[in-house]
Amino acid sequence: MFILSMALLASLSASSTPETLSIEATDFGEGYQFSTTESQFSITNNADTEVEISVTPARNADKVLSAPKMLAPHGSAVVMVAVTPENEIGIKLHSFLVRTLTTPEV
Repeated sequence: MFILSMALLASLSASSTPETLSIEATDFGEGYQFSTTESQFSITNNADTEVEISVTPARNADKVLSAPKMLAPHGSAVVMVAVTPENEIGIKLHSFLVRTLTTPEV
């Protein structure tokens, strides 16, 4: 059994400007090969209008457990995710792409 150190990387797509959304990433800590580790990160809408968002994992084995569809103006929400490291050893990054689906007014 190997221990894996994981970090979550939530990245904004090109349609999301830094002025619109901000993300607080999380360190997952340690996990084990082929086991699922759950964690969370928060998203903040810095715009003056509500924005529609989507969150998708970069890897097929990772999952978004819950994420808001809409973020209120200057509101924050928590995104719950599950990461499955499969056959990995060492420090690995698991990333989730956050996209805005509407054009907000900043």
